[in-house]
Amino acid sequence: MKKAISDFLRHPLVVTIIGTSLFSLAGICLTDCYQRKAWERERSHALFVEKLNGGLVLIDELSEFISKRFFGLVRVNNVLKNSDTVGLNEVWPEYYDSVVEWNTKAMQYRGRLARYINSICADSFLNNPDAVNTYEGGQPNTIHGHFLRTHSIAKNFRDCLNKECSNEAKKAYTENLRSSLDKLGIEIEKFISDCTNEVYNSK
Repeated sequence: MKKAISDFLRHPLVVTIIGTSLFSLAGICLTDCYQRKAWERERSHALFVEKLNGGLVLIDELSEFISKRFFGLVRVNNVLKNSDTVGLNEVWPEYYDSVVEWNTKAMQYRGRLARYINSICADSFLNNPDAVNTYEGGQPNTIHGHFLRTHSIAKNFRDCLNKECSNEAKKAYTENLRSSLDKLGIEIEKFISDCTNEVYNSK
C-alpha cells in the first residue's frame, strides 16, 4: 500500500500537478503581498497629500486671521501715539471685533495645527500655561501670549488717554506699545515660517 502511494506521488503527472499547484499558491501569496504593500503605499501617499494640502490651506487661513488682529493693533497704535481720542473711538471698536473673533476661533485653529502640522506648532500658537503666565505679568512664549501682552498695553494706554494722564505716562506707553508690536511682528513672521517648513518637511 505504501509503495503504491509512493509510486503514485512520484508519477510525473502527479508531480506536475502538485508542482503547478504549489507554484500557483506561491504566486497568489506574492500577488496578495504586493497588492497589500501597494495599497499601503497609495494610502500613505494619499494621507501625506491630504496633510500637505490641509496644512498649506491652514497656514493661509491662519496668516489672514493673525494679520487681521495685528493690523488692527497697528491702527490702534497710530491713533494712541498721536493722542487722537476721536480717532480712537472709531478705531478701537473695529479692532475689538477682531479680538472677539480671535477668542472665538483661536482654539479651533490650535486643534487644526495639531492635526495637520504638529503639536509643536499648536503649542507655539496657543497653550493655556503660557496664557496664564502672560496674564500674571510673565513674558509670553506663544503668538496668543504676545497678542495678550500687546492688547493689555494698548488697553491701558487707551484708558490713560481717556483719563488725560501725564505726558510722561503717554510717552512710556508709546514706547512700550511700539516695542511690544515690534516683538509681536517678529514672532508672527517666525511662527508662520517655522510652521510652513514643518508642513513641507512632514513625512
